[in-house]
Amino acid sequence: MEISEETLPTESDSKFFVLLPTYMIGGSRFTPTLTEILTTPMHDYLESYDNVKRCAGIIGSGNLTLGKMYVITAKTYAKEYGLPLLAAFESRGTTRDIERIYKILTDKANENSLM
Repeated sequence: MEISEETLPTESDSKFFVLLPTYMIGGSRFTPTLTEILTTPMHDYLESYDNVKRCAGIIGSGNLTLGKMYVITAKTYAKEYGLPLLAAFESRGTTRDIERIYKILTDKANENSLM
């Protein structure tokens, strides 16, 4: 998604959740620093039209082999924008993850009258 003059704001009474993958580059023995990539458009979207005020929370996916970097993108967004990190799952998730996250989202939506 590219943000442009044609990008519409989220409707003022609509809430939404953000699901963020963790894509990292680097981290070899020659370049120990990992750099997060690919989510700049989401930053742009949240910062456009005060959309961040309508975001009800963040969900992250990642790879547990990254250790402390597991779901770092979602953690970074949550901290940067003061949003709750609602859930995390590894890789593509499991049926159990789907059920768990669905419950979290529906509970949060009902709590905030999103449904």
